[in-house]
Amino acid sequence: MHDTCPDHWYLCVINLHQHNIHILDSLPSIERDDMRTSSVRTVVEECAHFFNLNGHLKNLSSVPIERPTWVDVQANGSDFMDSSSTPSHWDSTAIRHKLAIELLLDDENSEKAIILDKVQNHAKIKRRRV
Repeated sequence: MHDTCPDHWYLCVINLHQHNIHILDSLPSIERDDMRTSSVRTVVEECAHFFNLNGHLKNLSSVPIERPTWVDVQANGSDFMDSSSTPSHWDSTAIRHKLAIELLLDDENSEKAIILDKVQNHAKIKRRRV
């Protein structure tokens, strides 16, 4: 997920089995904490609606959002990747999409078949409308 901090994104993980949500953020910010939590709630609600996960995520407002302490944290906002050494072809959107696809298709993802089925059905409905 992107926020207003330039060139920064964080990962939102919805864990259906443990009934929690993790924000994996290498550049946490007290000033942006409420905004990031609100953004994550919005994404979770959209995912629940799109994938019809309400049976798995009951009372979305009560699902805890956690920030695991094992996430490596940047000291100065640039110590993970020096922007001067960043290749000009680096595309954070493509990297996030690749990461999302890898997580979805991972053999350990027990919800993979359900999600892929819903995506295929959604695509069929969209094609019929065109």
